[in-house]
Amino acid sequence: MRSRSTFRFLAVAALAMAPVAAYAAFPGTSATPTIYQVTLKKVEICTGSDGAGSCEGSFVVGSSTKAFDIAAVGAGAAVGSYANLSALPIGSTFTHVRVTVDSAITVRASGADGGTTCYTQAAGGGSASAASAATFAGGPAVTGTVYVPHIGTYTTSAGASTLTEADFQTTGSRGYIKRPNDSDVLITYSLTAPYTPVLNKQPQVTVKFNVTGAVGFLFTGAACNAFPEPPSVSITVQ
Repeated sequence: MRSRSTFRFLAVAALAMAPVAAYAAFPGTSATPTIYQVTLKKVEICTGSDGAGSCEGSFVVGSSTKAFDIAAVGAGAAVGSYANLSALPIGSTFTHVRVTVDSAITVRASGADGGTTCYTQAAGGGSASAASAATFAGGPAVTGTVYVPHIGTYTTSAGASTLTEADFQTTGSRGYIKRPNDSDVLITYSLTAPYTPVLNKQPQVTVKFNVTGAVGFLFTGAACNAFPEPPSVSITVQ
């Protein structure tokens, strides 16, 4: 059974969370990274969503490009400075959050698949449609880049078809993932409960994260491959 990452916005320490349910039949096995750096580009809060990634009534609460290692203990405090909800319109009710992140994710991890231990490496050679190469020649794992796939088949370094974009189009706590282009990933999450801003009260946002099982490894018999696995997110606005 797979477990997923969770993401958190305000200044509190990163928490360990219970694993969440599996969602897609990914090949290989998942592992927990010691580094999981995502690059945020934009955060929107939404008055609704069609269940397929839309953000109705979009209100932008963050729009700069910043990288955050969400595997770090202090990541909550760092990410907390990104979003600003102080200007939300009074009387509107918000139900979803949509984040735009870079398709390239920086990770460091190792994990066993098929009895072989795979290690992330610096020169992974991945892309929007190809898994990054990992090594099984021995550790330690080093920091490398993995990519969320775009249109078409996501292949291994040996050329075998293993994943498609549809594998990453999840729902529920893992959000709905869309790829408008090769460099951007849009993920829409439901709030734990609708939120309506009120006068003279600063919104408090908590988004919890856990990177357990956030890197996938696949051993093809000739090579190891690494790919990101979608996060599971719980977002509360009070």
